[in-house]
Amino acid sequence: MPDKQLEEKPETTDEPTVEPMQKMKTSPTADQSTEAPKTTSKPAPDPTPEPPKNKVFSKNTADRNAQMQGSLQPTYPSEAKQAGIQGQVVLQFVVDESGRAQDIQVLSSPSDMLADAAVNALEEKSFKPAMQNGEPVKMRMSQPVTFRLE
Repeated sequence: MPDKQLEEKPETTDEPTVEPMQKMKTSPTADQSTEAPKTTSKPAPDPTPEPPKNKVFSKNTADRNAQMQGSLQPTYPSEAKQAGIQGQVVLQFVVDESGRAQDIQVLSSPSDMLADAAVNALEEKSFKPAMQNGEPVKMRMSQPVTFRLE
């Protein structure tokens, strides 16, 4: 029986351990809480800021909207005429700073043939680019194109 008491004695010692105290002292959060927050000063705004390089303006949000040069007159596909297909194609696109239509998307169309004809015609058009603070900027636009059999 005395052997059992000796075995149990080391397990029930009341000596404090040093390990938890060391962990508390080296805790990253304790070190970080003593640092002062960093502050940055902002430069004074430029009185005539240049438009952001990749910003795409919506209609009526720039100083001047993009303007198509002439009218859009797509070639009516003969297969669509023979099939009696007519209707309206709605295109959405971005006029870039050089006045070219980019990122053309077909929002609606009665047929793929009419959509392709409208996109091809738009790719050939030039525009006066939109202007903001005297600089050309990108502008998102939409354009309906009507194909009507007569």
